[in-house]
Amino acid sequence: MAQMDPGAFAGFKPDQMKEMLPAAFAGFKPDQMALMAPDACAGFKPEQMMEMPPAAFAGFKPEQMANMAPAVFAAFDASQMREMAPLAFAGMDAEQMKEMASEAFAGFKPEGLAAIDPKVIGSFTEDQFKQLSTDAFAGFMADQIEQLDKDLIAEIGTEEFEEMTAEGVGGFTKKTLNLLEEEVFENIKADQLGGLNAKALKRLDDEKLEAINEDAYAGLRGNQAKKLGADFINDLSEDALDALGEGEDAFRGIGKVLDKLDDSIIEGITAENMSGFKKSQLRKMDVETVALLSEDAISGIGEDQAGGLTMDFIDAIGDKVDELSGDVFKDLNDDLVEELTADFAQDLSVDQLTGLGDADNLDLLEDDFIGAIGADQAKGVTAGLMAGIGDKLESLAGEVIAGLSNDTVADLTADTLGNMTDDQLEVLADSDLAEFVSDDARAGLSDNDLDALDLDPIDITATDPVIDAAAPTVTI
Repeated sequence: MAQMDPGAFAGFKPDQMKEMLPAAFAGFKPDQMALMAPDACAGFKPEQMMEMPPAAFAGFKPEQMANMAPAVFAAFDASQMREMAPLAFAGMDAEQMKEMASEAFAGFKPEGLAAIDPKVIGSFTEDQFKQLSTDAFAGFMADQIEQLDKDLIAEIGTEEFEEMTAEGVGGFTKKTLNLLEEEVFENIKADQLGGLNAKALKRLDDEKLEAINEDAYAGLRGNQAKKLGADFINDLSEDALDALGEGEDAFRGIGKVLDKLDDSIIEGITAENMSGFKKSQLRKMDVETVALLSEDAISGIGEDQAGGLTMDFIDAIGDKVDELSGDVFKDLNDDLVEELTADFAQDLSVDQLTGLGDADNLDLLEDDFIGAIGADQAKGVTAGLMAGIGDKLESLAGEVIAGLSNDTVADLTADTLGNMTDDQLEVLADSDLAEFVSDDARAGLSDNDLDALDLDPIDITATDPVIDAAAPTVTI
């Protein structure tokens, strides 16, 4: 059999396989098995499978496994399961799994276990489950854990749980999470804590909640904190709160619980924490809570959260507005842009003004805001900002015009220059900046604008092609 062309295996029928000597199976190879017709596998017998070398199992496919008689599964051993193609496990059904020898489960690998249908997982016996290696538990998925019998859940110890993924532990329900021993929670990892079902965590016995190691709180999510409540969070140790400060999702979705937390906890919210807040949370946050946020926390607000900022939020953080990055100003919502004041404009950094210049709602800015921009902020005034404010550009102070960068002037279009007053254009000229106006922009300017800039028109006169009189004439 070992010498047979793999393609020939596609022609085998169930009756042929049934009559084949068990010893012949000892020569099967994975590439041969991979090409065998699925219905041919219906002819396999237990004594034949016992002879098949483990390496051949790497060729099995789900549809082949699905066609095998349940009795065949009783012949599998751990070494064969260890080599089985992971996807092949997806073809097994509950009736087949029940027949598999417990010892064979010792060969299950995480990838294979993960492929098993959740309903089939529910057919595992206690003896089979106990044979799984600790490494195999890394393969359990949440919907599989949900199907496990309660008696099997109770068998999961610290070593097995330690191998489980954050996705896998999400399968423990409010009825099964409490079946785990207290020692499990003493050793739980941050990502595992974050993976637990929030409702299940809320129902966890107090002594087990208290047993959770402090470092694990780096993985706590806002929706879990919401279920646990403000009193629980307020009672966390200093080390646990320090760990909480490492989590991006620690306060995401925490809801009204946030406003019930101790001031010291709000003051301890980190930039990492803040980066996980939803826009809706920022929009609804109580101003007294906002006022407690640290500079570090404010620095964590990102461009994708900018739409949640309100004028009340801005007023509440006061001077800490300096910590907002320029990127945040690209995506401020329309309501906030309309409410931006002259006082606010004066306090913006060059980086923040530069970011604002990339916004698409600059037409909502008030004249007072534009007029309040000062000379020391001029390098933050971009061609994009000047174009975006349209005819309100005339409110921009001459000292700002004089301080524009060469690159900004080079990027100005004829339309933008056309929105400037004669006085502003003359400032450009007097500041030796007019020379940086691009030829394309100059070509679109009126004579009046060119005069104000002290620039000559672009000569676009086209010349007729010159015909060389000395060139020979060809007669056809």
